[in-house]
Amino acid sequence: MTTTDALKGPASDGSYYTAHGHWNDPPKALFHKKAGERANASAPSDTKGSPTPAVDEDPEVDPTVLKSLVSSLLASLQEKDLKGMDKRKLDDANRKMSVLSSRLDEGLVPKPVTTSLKAILDDLEAARCEQASAQFTVLMQQFVETEGKWLLGLRRLIELVTAQS
Repeated sequence: MTTTDALKGPASDGSYYTAHGHWNDPPKALFHKKAGERANASAPSDTKGSPTPAVDEDPEVDPTVLKSLVSSLLASLQEKDLKGMDKRKLDDANRKMSVLSSRLDEGLVPKPVTTSLKAILDDLEAARCEQASAQFTVLMQQFVETEGKWLLGLRRLIELVTAQS
């Protein structure tokens, strides 16, 4: 393929040429499973005679526990007399976390999200902001389409706790 091939317009049959190795192409590693995931997928099952391997299930997280953790974090930040941009971030977090509360009441939040959210909130209460931020990034990548409205409020909450600690 020559450089001029990438500059050609539509072919006579109506199909368009797609440039490969373009500067804006995502890295190939993004589309491959991590080494640990591949190793777990090919690991032999410990259960004999069972068609499916035993899976460690995440414990069920009570929505009232999640709501109380969020409200206690928000209350502790409100006690700190925030000014300017931090106050606006807190107000935004309050609004967006009310969306989470209503979704939890309706039972619309998936189980993997509630499990990750519980871990993030526990990390924030223990002032492990870097771990909470890393877990948030994974959660955001996987569930931004369905849970994006309140996930931004959680991001604000992480930012505020990080700034205060």
